[in-house]
Amino acid sequence: MYAPLLSEPFARRWGRRALTIGGYFAAASLVWLTLPALLLTTGLLDLVWQRRGAATRALLFLAGYLVCEVGGLLASFALWVARLGASHERVLDWNFRLQLRWAAALLAIAERVYGLRIETELAPAGDAPVLVFVRHASLVDALLPTVFVSRRDGTRLRFVMKRELLLDPCLDVVGQRLPNVFIARGTGAATQEEAAIRRLAADLAPGEGVVMFPEGTRFSPERQRRALSRIEASGDARRLAWAKQLRHVLPPRSRGPLAVLDVAPEADVLLLAHHGLEGTSRLGAVVRGELIGRRVAVRTERIRVADLPADRRAWLDRAWQEIDAWIDAHSEEPLG
Repeated sequence: MYAPLLSEPFARRWGRRALTIGGYFAAASLVWLTLPALLLTTGLLDLVWQRRGAATRALLFLAGYLVCEVGGLLASFALWVARLGASHERVLDWNFRLQLRWAAALLAIAERVYGLRIETELAPAGDAPVLVFVRHASLVDALLPTVFVSRRDGTRLRFVMKRELLLDPCLDVVGQRLPNVFIARGTGAATQEEAAIRRLAADLAPGEGVVMFPEGTRFSPERQRRALSRIEASGDARRLAWAKQLRHVLPPRSRGPLAVLDVAPEADVLLLAHHGLEGTSRLGAVVRGELIGRRVAVRTERIRVADLPADRRAWLDRAWQEIDAWIDAHSEEPLG
C-alpha cells in the first residue's frame, strides 16, 4: 500500500518544484562554471582560517552534492519516460535503485572530502521485515539506513521524514514516487499523520522496512532543553528525572514508533546507533570543518517485535538510554 505525502495540493507541489529544480540547476551551473575562481577564493580563506582546508572542502562537497542532485533529477526524468509500458513494481524498483545510488554517492563524497573513517558493527540480516529506529544527530546520519541497511541487505526501506526535506528536489521527486511519508511538524495534524505512518508499516513484507527517527529532530543542547521543558510541562516528573540523565540523545517521542510496532508484530526492530557525528547538526559546523577526519562508528542491533515487553514506551526509553550509554563510552575517544 502506498502512503503518499499528506494532503498537498497539486499547485503547491509543482510550484515548489519549479523553484527548487530550477534553483538547483542554476546553482550547479554557477558553481561548476566558476569553480576555479571559487577554489582560489576558498584557498585564500583557508590560509587565513587555518582549519585544515575547511572552506575548500565545503566547496568541493557542495559541488559534489549539486552533481548528485542534477544527476538524480535527470535520471528521475528518464525513469518517468521509461515507466510507460512498465509494471508498477518495476518502476518502484528503478526508483529504489536510484535512491540507493544517490545516498551512497553523497556518503562517499562526504567520506572523501572530509576524510571520514566509518567503522561498522552490523547485526546479521534477517528474514523478517524491519522497523529501523535511528539516532539523529547530524546532517549526515539520514544517509546511514540507506547505505548500511538497504544497500547491504537489499531491504526496501520506507522513510518517515520531515516535510522540510521536500526542498531537496531529489527527495521531493523520487521520494514521493516511493512509499514514504513526509510529516509537517507542529500543524496539529498528529492523528492524520499517525494514520499515514500506520499505513506505511501495515503491509510490510520480508525484505521491506520502515525508517523512523524517534527523537524527531537532530540532537543539540538547545533542543535537549526544549525537550525537557515539554516533558516538565506534561507533569510527568518520573520521565523528566529520567530524561535529565541523557547526555547525547533526545528523549524519544513514542507516538510514531509505537504505531509501527503495533501494526507490524511480525517485524524485527533494528536499532541504528552511531558515534562520531556529534556537533555537526547544523550546516555552519560542517562549513567550519567540524567533520574533517572524524572516525564514525555505526552499530545496529536487531530485536524481534514479538520479544518486546508489553510496555513498549518504557522499552523504547531504555533502548535510547542504552544508546546514550554506548555513545558515552566512546565520548572520551578522539573523534579525529
